Amino acid sequence: MNSRSLVVLPILAFVAACAPVATSTPPDGRPRVVATTDERVFRAYDDPASRTLVLNASPESAFVALKSLYPILGVEVKHADPANGEVGNRNLSIVRRLGDRPLSDYVNCGNTMMGLAADSYRLRMSVVSRVTPKGTGSTVLTLLTASGEDMTASKGVVECSTLGVFEAKLHEYVLTRTGG
Repeated sequence: MNSRSLVVLPILAFVAACAPVATSTPPDGRPRVVATTDERVFRAYDDPASRTLVLNASPESAFVALKSLYPILGVEVKHADPANGEVGNRNLSIVRRLGDRPLSDYVNCGNTMMGLAADSYRLRMSVVSRVTPKGTGSTVLTLLTASGEDMTASKGVVECSTLGVFEAKLHEYVLTRTGG
């Protein structure tokens, strides 16, 4: 082995050790693991079922509940369209925290040398729920998308993935509020 190989092999081993661990979505609809660190496991919620809630409540009561619950989670409602059953905020600009929780509790934007990027980048988020009738009840679909930008350097914009926590918490609150 030459001296160049001695330098390249440890670098390749380091890169492989830091690479995200990706798996396919399990057939039972549970989230898939997309990356791991010593401190945390990052999961993706690509399955629409994880973003969907079926309620025994009317679409109107679900809409009213959502509109009142978004602010509790730290999202100002800037989009409310009762005719289409949509409520949320399509243009949220936020740094470090959403409500009382760090942004990294909700989205994965990767890591920086200082820690989780979601906790230091400026995030542009869209989080919108859509209520549709389903039989005598309703269905709520909540979509959260985000991108982050390092405010200290011009590294460009990175896409972030939802961890499903915001959607789950919102849906839990809607269930409680509507009795659904």
